[in-house]
Amino acid sequence: MSTNARVEMFERRRAEDQAARPGIVPRAKKHVLVLTDGFIGDRMSGTGIRYFELARHLSSQFEVSLGHPHAARELRDNMKVIEWCVDEPEQTLSLAREADFVLVHAFVLEKLPRLRDVAKRLIVDLYCPYVFENMEIHRDRGVDLELRQTIHGNDLRVLCEQLIHGDYFLCCTERQRDWIVGMLTALGRLHPASCRQIASPMDLVGLVPFGLPTEIPTPSGDNVMKGVWPGVERDDLVVLWGGGLWSWLDPLTIVRAMALVSAVRSDVKLVFLSSKTAETVIDMPMAGKVLELAEALGLRGKSVIFNDRSYIEYDRRTDYFLEADIGVCAHQETMETYYAYRTRLLDYLNAATPILTSQGDYFGDYVARNGLGKALPIGNPEAWANAILELAASPDARAECRRRIMEKRDDFTWSRAVAPLVEFCLKPPTANDAGECWRHLRRLSEVKRTRHNGKEEADSETRMAFVEALSRIKALRSQYDLLSDAHSQLLVQHAYLTDGVEHLQAKVNLVKRIPFAETLWRILGKRFRKR
Repeated sequence: MSTNARVEMFERRRAEDQAARPGIVPRAKKHVLVLTDGFIGDRMSGTGIRYFELARHLSSQFEVSLGHPHAARELRDNMKVIEWCVDEPEQTLSLAREADFVLVHAFVLEKLPRLRDVAKRLIVDLYCPYVFENMEIHRDRGVDLELRQTIHGNDLRVLCEQLIHGDYFLCCTERQRDWIVGMLTALGRLHPASCRQIASPMDLVGLVPFGLPTEIPTPSGDNVMKGVWPGVERDDLVVLWGGGLWSWLDPLTIVRAMALVSAVRSDVKLVFLSSKTAETVIDMPMAGKVLELAEALGLRGKSVIFNDRSYIEYDRRTDYFLEADIGVCAHQETMETYYAYRTRLLDYLNAATPILTSQGDYFGDYVARNGLGKALPIGNPEAWANAILELAASPDARAECRRRIMEKRDDFTWSRAVAPLVEFCLKPPTANDAGECWRHLRRLSEVKRTRHNGKEEADSETRMAFVEALSRIKALRSQYDLLSDAHSQLLVQHAYLTDGVEHLQAKVNLVKRIPFAETLWRILGKRFRKR
């Protein structure tokens, strides 16, 4: 069932329900259901932070429910936090039926596929280029090429499902939007009929980046690193790595740079705020590589300090960025880099921390263009060491970076970031595919029939026959054009559904490679046969 057919079906059902219960009082606010598989709580990674903040800012104008797989039911910041479960989806699906909009990301639609049929308006967030991220993760893990091809095929299928069924899409940068528009065109979502309703890519793909609080942060009290963490003295200069150690990043270059820095200054310390992830995801070999390199160079616990615990509490993390003297983030030269939006660099912007980052991605260009720090060559320890020593030696240079960051800070607040999403929810545009064209055609036909039965009744039978025949010819021609467009889309979707069977079998084969998977498979088979 197409997206617009689903919209029409639910509009009709709602109208019939209201007609049957004339005393019903409509909701004062539209309802937005936000579903994430990220953790929402005291310790959150970038995914959890994004959907907590999106839901919190939407709740000022809409009735909002925020669902994630680990939640206790509660009311927080004017929004209801709920738990959703793959094994028991009915409650979530029931809530989705009542909602005006459902916002999902990554593999949520894969885990709850019936959302495609029950959501009135499905908003898909594509801020995270997981197709490219997973390439780097499994390469870093040493997975053989054949298996990586299978995993990538599954990731691509999931992405295409999102693009086929979504009504509106979110991303962070113009690069991401161009990629998404290209994919939509290849999948048949953009065609002559649909483009009549789309004035620009913004009507279909909204730029909703990561955001910052509107309030400028201030330290909450005592130091949190200097003079507190082992190896970090009160007068040391802290170079902070504020995010996780993911496979597509390059902390190894910065550790090698610190070997050069420590030979000149012993009071400069590189601090990794976390060597673990806040969520249950696949282990990252990069974390082990960084620890081994720091140990081999004799820097661990001296010039390179690791926080071996989980992520810092969400409500306290700003204190660490305010205390840092320099913020760093380095990455490798990959496709992930080109399309990425480094969310944790926003913590540096929030705290006005001078930034050293790699060239080649969105923030590398932004930092260099606006003088917020420096964008450095990828994989060049000498360039990184020189940049760290230069900023460490010049309080004036760091102060100038902070001043320029404060000038740009308001461009990244959450209130600005969510504006395109709020606008879409307040005034959703008319659906722009063949389904809406069909509805417009039917309305037009009804008007013509009424006109023929009324005003044209006094005309001669000959003229009536001529007008009716002409009307039918025009309608049939329009219907033929629309059917051709719809047929093209169905062919594309059929091809992907056919491929989906092969991908599903590949996933089964992939699972069976995992130790004990055969035993688990037999247990699950017995369980379902009993039902």
